[in-house]
Amino acid sequence: MSERKAGTRPAASAIVLAGGDSRRMGRDKALLPVRGTPLIDLIVDRLARRFDDVLISAGQGGGRRFPGRTVIPDAEPGQGPLMGIATALPRIRHDLAFVIACDIPRIDLDFVERLIERAGGCDLALPDRGGGRYEPLFAVYRKSVAGPARDILAAGGRSILELLGRVRVELVAVPPGVRIGNINTDSDYRRLLRDPSPL
Repeated sequence: MSERKAGTRPAASAIVLAGGDSRRMGRDKALLPVRGTPLIDLIVDRLARRFDDVLISAGQGGGRRFPGRTVIPDAEPGQGPLMGIATALPRIRHDLAFVIACDIPRIDLDFVERLIERAGGCDLALPDRGGGRYEPLFAVYRKSVAGPARDILAAGGRSILELLGRVRVELVAVPPGVRIGNINTDSDYRRLLRDPSPL
């Protein structure tokens, strides 16, 4: 994976969503230790190599969970990732934000840059695995998405994919070899710990 030249960064912010209840895991996935470091710290530190503005979107009390980080608490707790996106987008420094869930440990920054480039003429650059399988928690959103997201929430909706009929969307095919897997269970976590490849 190539690295962008030192001193240059994409004109976008980054938002790490860390407001989930982790019901299947039974513990806070953001704080799972990976090679001696909480998972969310690995993600934030990796993003900070490319982005000059990295926020954590979390539920109430997120500042205590992630000390020393810029944390944006959800406007209303318990409403899922769409609420996190709607709350955090107005707070970003740039007009675009790469949004990632805190349980996706591997970040192909070259693919992230492709998403940012493809977001130039739309509101949402959405990875597409084919067959109607999308990755809304590894995507690039424009600030303009915040309003439609709030409208969906006000109507009782919770799904990010409800945005597809309300905003300009660019579907971006996920290239072969790009891994966007998340950690949902203890077996997923153990598999990550056994994997010797770099994060």
